[in-house]
Amino acid sequence: MRIWLTILTAAVLCLPTTRAEQIEENWQPYVIYKPDPVIPAVAIRKGWGGTIRVLLTINPKNGLVDEVKVLRHSGHQTLDAEMVMTFFKWKFRPGTVTKVGVNYQVGITGRARSLHGTEHPRDILNN
Repeated sequence: MRIWLTILTAAVLCLPTTRAEQIEENWQPYVIYKPDPVIPAVAIRKGWGGTIRVLLTINPKNGLVDEVKVLRHSGHQTLDAEMVMTFFKWKFRPGTVTKVGVNYQVGITGRARSLHGTEHPRDILNN
């Protein structure tokens, strides 16, 4: 009996001690620097827009973004690339969060989008 207890204790002590990291959805109180992306001219010209969903891995020692994982694309590779580079510039308060889930609306949205469509305004007036 004693040998089994020793083996069981040794097995438990050898198990990895990793804990599941919680993904923080309410990240706004912890961010200290969040620059806006520079929207490429081609995106403005063509009226591109969308929502990108990313998972940021934050370094707990300095608050910098170590990894950006795109979970849902905006639909435009150019916008996605710009957003990933922008997320690497973000900074969080050190020691607060390690994983952050972010939904970000990027590009032209709303009424202004119709000004950048494929139809020419003159064609709309003639119809």
